Amino acid sequence: MGERGMMRLRTESHVAIDDDIVRREELSTVLELDRAEAQHRQRLLEDAERAHNQAQALVHNAQREAERLRSAARARFQRVARLGYAAGRRGALRDWNMRSVRAMHDERQQWLRNRERLLQVVVDACAAMLGEDRGALYRRAAHALEQACAEAKFLQVQVAPGELASAQQAFARFAAQSGGLRVEVTECTTLAQGECRCEWDSGVFETGLQLQLDSLRDVLHKVLGNDAAAECAAAEEADAEAVTC
Repeated sequence: MGERGMMRLRTESHVAIDDDIVRREELSTVLELDRAEAQHRQRLLEDAERAHNQAQALVHNAQREAERLRSAARARFQRVARLGYAAGRRGALRDWNMRSVRAMHDERQQWLRNRERLLQVVVDACAAMLGEDRGALYRRAAHALEQACAEAKFLQVQVAPGELASAQQAFARFAAQSGGLRVEVTECTTLAQGECRCEWDSGVFETGLQLQLDSLRDVLHKVLGNDAAAECAAAEEADAEAVTC
């Protein structure tokens, strides 16, 4: 049960039922909306997986570079040791430890910065696409309502001030394809930029730019966050072992 007595079909779903009794035709509408949201969430997960794979590639490159530095330092140590210089041997060992620790620390920090940058690039790219083409946002909202409004006679759409034209154009095409559905698009001062609220005979649907970006950001943090913590713990353990040597 969600806020204000609304029941959600799934924990992560934004589609909810605000009544104890649901008619069969209304249940069909709610299920269709839930499926549409699930498909959208799946696309977000796929984007997050691609971002995760790119981050893993960065980690692999960082590890290879750290290994190269360790190998070079080890070779230098062995070369000095063969000459029998005790001071050089101690200096090479100290240099090897210091360079190894510094290299691993620097590479780890660089990877963490790249990870955050990659996450922000994905979110910014989505924000740019939706921000520059608000019509695309409203077309997706209209598409999500196709099945839900199949039997509806009236659809009222509310958008933020200044976005009336984009919304009217998107929903005009939807109204033309829906036959007898009458669509009214108005501005609402309580809605933020990119938000959209749709009400029809038997339901309500809300979406928005910020809602989609927040959902994407949450997914990316869940996918990348746990791996980042594991990488940091492993790197810190390696640092401690290198200093002890």
